[in-house]
Amino acid sequence: MNGQPIDPAKSYRIGSFSFLLQGGDNFRAFAAGSNTKDSGLIDRDAWISYIQKNSPLSPSFAKRGVGVSGVPTGTLQRGQQVTLQVSKLNLTSLGSPANTKLDLSWNGSTAVGSVPVDAAGNATVTFTVPADAAGASALVLTAPDSGTTVRVPLTVADAPTNPKPSTDPKAAKESALKKALEDKVTVDKDTYRPGDTVRVTVGTQHAGEWVSVWLYSKPQNLSGGWVQVPADGVLTLTLPKDADNGQHKLSVQDAAGSVIGWTTLKVKADKPHTGIPVLDWLLDLLDRLFGWF
Repeated sequence: MNGQPIDPAKSYRIGSFSFLLQGGDNFRAFAAGSNTKDSGLIDRDAWISYIQKNSPLSPSFAKRGVGVSGVPTGTLQRGQQVTLQVSKLNLTSLGSPANTKLDLSWNGSTAVGSVPVDAAGNATVTFTVPADAAGASALVLTAPDSGTTVRVPLTVADAPTNPKPSTDPKAAKESALKKALEDKVTVDKDTYRPGDTVRVTVGTQHAGEWVSVWLYSKPQNLSGGWVQVPADGVLTLTLPKDADNGQHKLSVQDAAGSVIGWTTLKVKADKPHTGIPVLDWLLDLLDRLFGWF
């Protein structure tokens, strides 16, 4: 109403033909209305009078009934990609324009892109839920050619109570990796190759927290900055492809920079091959004797 959503708790007065207000043409809800008033005007006379007073008139080509399918019924997450289908956008009335695109906006204010409309009046709408979205929301589809507007109600998860830290994480000094914190976090294997995936168990008690993960002795950030601990308490990360051979310490720090725990792992690179038989034999011997590679 006047560009605003209908409020189910409010009462509205509707002006129309008596036939419709009595429930005709399946407008059954009108028949349940109260305090009906008769203007005393005949439909035809009222319409002619309106045209005379307001000419010239331009018809609205906005479509009142549009098909929308694939609308998610569950709670969406910020950053989630959603796809739905829109159909029956075009009118068949004489002079009505063919729609060529839909402009997408979040709650009617934040633009989230546009999509093409085909000749049959159909469109595939794909969008990403805005990073600041929360709670009851609406995706608004506007066809600029005809003025057709469609509101698609959606529900987004509530805003997080622990937002991502605004500053980059910093590695703690290796001296902060106290003996009492050893193996408070664990990894899924003892030995890895450079570039391998490593699963770090932080614990479900830290689910939802922002942490940073570091590989020592020269600190390397494995988490690419801050990472949020998932519900199962296990982070899946990737070791650097240039990780040095040998024993390393892996630590996890909380958003305040304090060490939650640390553990050890071994990085073992592929054996180097020089193409010189004697040298390759020597390198193989060193590996078997000392586990260098």
